Amino acid sequence: TITLADFRKNGMQLFGTSSDDIITLTNGRALIYGGDGNDTITTGSTNDVLDGGAGDDKLYGQDGDDILIGGEGNDYMEGGYGNDTYVFAKGHGQDTIDEASGNDTIQFTDVNFSEV
Repeated sequence: TITLADFRKNGMQLFGTSSDDIITLTNGRALIYGGDGNDTITTGSTNDVLDGGAGDDKLYGQDGDDILIGGEGNDYMEGGYGNDTYVFAKGHGQDTIDEASGNDTIQFTDVNFSEV
């Protein structure tokens, strides 16, 4: 379990492990990559990038305009408030989006319409 509170440095990158990681960022901007394993990634009120990597991941963007990438596996993604972007690519599995509000975007990369 990794918890970072009041981390204000812009552009921080955090990489998980091949195990089941729990990563929580309560304040600060970051790109967080979960790696392999069934990860849970939670961020605070800033604009963050959450990439679950391989595994069945849970991504919680909270407030802010976040980018959520489930990666391989069947993932659960919740952007929270803000204008979030959900990214899907071929081989990402069957993902679930739970969205509260905002003008959100679903972005498909290398996916044919028949595969949706």
